[in-house]
Amino acid sequence: MTYSFLRRIGLSLVLAALLEYVGCSAGTNTGNGTTEGPFNTGGAPGTGGAPGSCPYWPCIYPVNVTGPDGTTYRGRIYPDVTIASYSYAQSFPNPPVAELSFGGSEVDLSGASCQVVGSGMGQFDQVQIFISTADSSIDASGTLHVHSAPRNDIYAAGPGNIYEPPIPGWAVDLTVTADGQLTATLSLTSADLSDAGATMQALNISGRIEPGCGASMPVSGGRTFSFPCWQHKGCGD
Repeated sequence: MTYSFLRRIGLSLVLAALLEYVGCSAGTNTGNGTTEGPFNTGGAPGTGGAPGSCPYWPCIYPVNVTGPDGTTYRGRIYPDVTIASYSYAQSFPNPPVAELSFGGSEVDLSGASCQVVGSGMGQFDQVQIFISTADSSIDASGTLHVHSAPRNDIYAAGPGNIYEPPIPGWAVDLTVTADGQLTATLSLTSADLSDAGATMQALNISGRIEPGCGASMPVSGGRTFSFPCWQHKGCGD
């Protein structure tokens, strides 16, 4: 998955540049950020950090992932529709046409505060969700719905690191509203459901995805879902 590895390296560089641009202090790790723009976490403004600085980046980004053990990760989800142009991807049954990639860090949340716990190396700090046309639809409100069974190839959805795909994959139950609000549950059954010892793990994801300006994907029924576009604001706007 060389393309995936390179994309994540590029993502890290973009994040670093963004922090420098908005004047965030990498030493600040408390606070929920602002209540506007891409840093809106749905909570009260943060109180941590030196004057003129932003909270550490996982705290100000709007997407939460809750692991099976209740651990919370906060970060961002990016829509990517370039996968539809990969001939290798299209050679698979039910080929993916889009990918939503979460990148974040482990955090502790308490009231209006947020503290970074991990260094970005936790089990769920990277989550990939691959979407296929046959698994997706749009309702009358313009909301995208995705229901997909687990895959067992390199385009399997689920947590993983940048070198290995999540095999076996996780089932996906996901919605994205027309303005970019995402809710999703990714589930993995550890054994056959007929087995009395079968257990299920679940990842719960919620928050606003990053803008996909100009990005769209075909869904079942011949329709098209366009990822929303908006203008980023600087820290404190």
